[in-house]
Amino acid sequence: AKLESDPQFQDDPSEIVDLILGRCVLDASGDFPGTSRSAFPKNTAAFRDRFGSEFTDMLIEEANLGRAIRGFGPKQWIYKGYGLFQYDLQFVLEDVDFFRERRWYDFDACLEKCLHELKEKRKRFPNDLWEAIRAYNGAGSRAIQYSKNVKQLRSGLPMKFPRWERQVCLWQSPFPRAKSLRLQCRQRRKTHCLLVAICLTQSPD
Repeated sequence: AKLESDPQFQDDPSEIVDLILGRCVLDASGDFPGTSRSAFPKNTAAFRDRFGSEFTDMLIEEANLGRAIRGFGPKQWIYKGYGLFQYDLQFVLEDVDFFRERRWYDFDACLEKCLHELKEKRKRFPNDLWEAIRAYNGAGSRAIQYSKNVKQLRSGLPMKFPRWERQVCLWQSPFPRAKSLRLQCRQRRKTHCLLVAICLTQSPD
């Protein structure tokens, strides 16, 4: 509501969506006190050692833009999740351009990465939908709970949706070319779970 009342968005409210997309840089695991991370990079120092200061400082700057919009002060941390569907920074080892070129600002690019990962997990577990969802989130107790959350949310959704190549709108303001389905949810984790539930119940053709 605060963003929607900002004068700079009055002429074109859809610009709020662009802002939200760009600021979806989350997950400080490995750097936030009391947290750890097994995947690369384990922390900011490990990333800097591998990729140097220029790339590292750019990601720190992007992280701080996201912190600022949430009312937090700056930190010298790189964050590990990028874009609406939180493409993990571990993939920088094989997909460096996504991060260097800030492609998480592009909804289509984010959705493409999300659907690719979902399809791959579904192929690995063709006969066990919920294990595929668990694998999508990772391993351990949190991933198991994530799968349970998706299952609970899926139980309240219609059984049929448009083909999963269609765009999905997850915010109150419409994304460009994202008109087939609107799920108006305020909690990021809830919207993410809902998308997983939708995509994994469609035919992966």
